[in-house]
Amino acid sequence: RTWAGAAIHWGDPDSLDRFLTHVMGGAHRSAYVFNLTWREYGIRAKEALWVIVSQFGVVLIFAVWGWLKLGLKRWRMFFVLVVACDFFYTIFLNTVSLEITPFNLPTSVVVAILAGVGVGRVLEAVKGYGGIGSGIRRLAEGACCVIPIIPLLLNFSLCDQSHNYTAYEQTVNIFRTMDNGNVLFVNGDNYVFPVTYGRIVERMGEHVVVYDRLSLIFKMPDVQFHSGPRPISWEEKRNRVEKTIIVEKGCEGVFYAIFGPGSIDMPDGC
Repeated sequence: RTWAGAAIHWGDPDSLDRFLTHVMGGAHRSAYVFNLTWREYGIRAKEALWVIVSQFGVVLIFAVWGWLKLGLKRWRMFFVLVVACDFFYTIFLNTVSLEITPFNLPTSVVVAILAGVGVGRVLEAVKGYGGIGSGIRRLAEGACCVIPIIPLLLNFSLCDQSHNYTAYEQTVNIFRTMDNGNVLFVNGDNYVFPVTYGRIVERMGEHVVVYDRLSLIFKMPDVQFHSGPRPISWEEKRNRVEKTIIVEKGCEGVFYAIFGPGSIDMPDGC
């Protein structure tokens, strides 16, 4: 994903500086961190809470029961801190839509673990009750085994993407704007992935010459793919090749589908 030109690209955290950049979000702090109003934060908090409630539903009851039945207080505190830090990050440290990026994954893991503990405690209580027979015990065991199926059924509509044509329609619109022989430069995962699918699988836009600006899939002439952090010399060479292509086209019929338009080095007069 990073090689496709993601918005956040810091390279491998193989030095102290790069590691701190990773964990402190230095590359996107000004754009994503603490830049909403309190009303917008309230809306985002409501959305983040609804993500968990809608996914787990009644299973949350078992999760709460499992948390209450944890034997050690430090484990209770640990799970509370994981959920609190996860919600803090989701609400305050990022503004990407919750429908796009699967935030709250740590919270989901915690809820799943605690739900398992809760189901186990319920089963132990049922089996230890002397007023029921062996048949009822086996029925209770079977019912507890069925509990994980509940969120699978309830979440089908949330996970079903069979009617989500957003990426497909984006690709259709991109190629629809260009005439025969035009050139398209793409960069960023939101453009590279849909265009790659459309071109290779659906055979869209075969009348257009496609280059991805990292030479990852649609190779640019004389530009080799460079993994990891790209040196300035590599980007300068890439920009020179782009300029040459634009000049050859006469500044007409060249299109860009990219994240940052500031990275384009256009020839004079275009």
